Amino acid sequence: MRIETMPISRDPLVEVIRVWDGLVGASARLGVVVVTYEYRDVVVLSAASGPLSRADMREMGADLLAAGVRVVRAWRANGHRMPGARLVEVGRRHSLWEMDLPAFMARVARSPAARGH
Repeated sequence: MRIETMPISRDPLVEVIRVWDGLVGASARLGVVVVTYEYRDVVVLSAASGPLSRADMREMGADLLAAGVRVVRAWRANGHRMPGARLVEVGRRHSLWEMDLPAFMARVARSPAARGH
């Protein structure tokens, strides 16, 4: 009797992005964000900590975009928003925000702040 096997694949589900104050591992860690993959091109950001600047967020966005991410989601406490995202679901205490990452990155690349002005 032959048992058929199903093809499988393994994909990373969760990763951590760390923001450093200089050389990776040789300087102070400024912040951390947990990235959970819902699909290959859709991630949910959570457990962000540390003083992450807009420049840090642009750097993370560019890194995620280069990895093929197209949609970024985040649950935020009601009354808090996710810059560049649209509200897609409102819960009792938290709301889900969703960002079109390629469109957002194109917009911030054209902004004066992104060019250092």
